[in-house]
Order: sequence, then structure tokens, then C-alpha cells
Amino acid sequence: MMPAPVIVAAGAIAAREIAKRALIPAAKAGLKLAKKYGPKVFRAGKKQAKKAWEWLRKKWNDAKKRFSKKKKACEPCKQPSAGKTKNPYKKRSRSQNEKAANREKELIKEHEKKLDDYTRNPEKYDNKGTYRNAPNEKIKKKIYEGRKKALEKQIEKHKKELKKIEEAMKDD
Repeated sequence: MMPAPVIVAAGAIAAREIAKRALIPAAKAGLKLAKKYGPKVFRAGKKQAKKAWEWLRKKWNDAKKRFSKKKKACEPCKQPSAGKTKNPYKKRSRSQNEKAANREKELIKEHEKKLDDYTRNPEKYDNKGTYRNAPNEKIKKKIYEGRKKALEKQIEKHKKELKKIEEAMKDD
């Protein structure tokens, strides 16, 4: 049975609503459909309506497959495994890990210095000029907070990497 053009339009509108709520990634595909066929679908012939319907159904089925895959539970905790949890530094030699640890320590110090300098004088240490060229104080504050948060995030990332390296060196 071939869907009527009105049904295809309803499907496209539903896909648009799903995309607005960000419920599934396939809704983006449905939104493309809505943009492509939206107002035209009411005047579309059976061939175009069928094409739109097939396309929407395929995207929907793809999304269902993607979200229906269940993660395997690990035996001791009976919780889904988070994916790769192995330490990549365990495969390296001790000298390589020592060099990597020294580099991570240097990066941590470097980023902490950058953060300290930036918090003291954001205009002087504005490396891209975005803070200086901001039109008002509200935007300047957002830029300041964003840069500060980014530096803190980088510091945390390097600390986690250093911890992994030290863990791998302990096992040697």
C-alpha cells in the first residue's frame, strides 16, 4: 500500500517535532526530509510521496537499530561495561612512560601558569584578542569564564593522563 502525500507530510512534521526535542539523532534526518518535502508534499504525486516515505522509514529503522543494541554486562558487577577501560600506557616501556609523565607534568605546570596569568590580567593574556574586542561587559564575562573553564578542563585532563601513567609504572 502506498502512503498518501498527507501522511508523508505528517511524518515530516512529526520528525521536525522529534528533532526539536532532540530525542533521537535520526530526527535530524527527518528534519532534512521535512525541509526537502515539507510544503511540496501536499501537492506531490504518489511517486514523490512514496520516495519520501521510504526515506523516512529507512532513517527511523536505522535509529532504532542503533539504540536497541545492548551493552554486555560484566560478571562481577552486573552493570554494562563502559567500553575501553584498559590503560594504554601499560604496553609501553618504563623509559617511555617516564618521558610521558615528565611531559604531562610540564603541561600541567604550563596550563596552571596560563590560568593564573589569565585570572590576574585577562586583557594582557588574551591570546586570540576576543576578550579585548568584546562589545560589552556581559560578553567579556562569558569569554573570561569560558577560557578559564577550558584551561581548568585541560589541567584536569593532563592530571588524569598523569595518573594513568603513574599507575602503569607502578605495575612494572
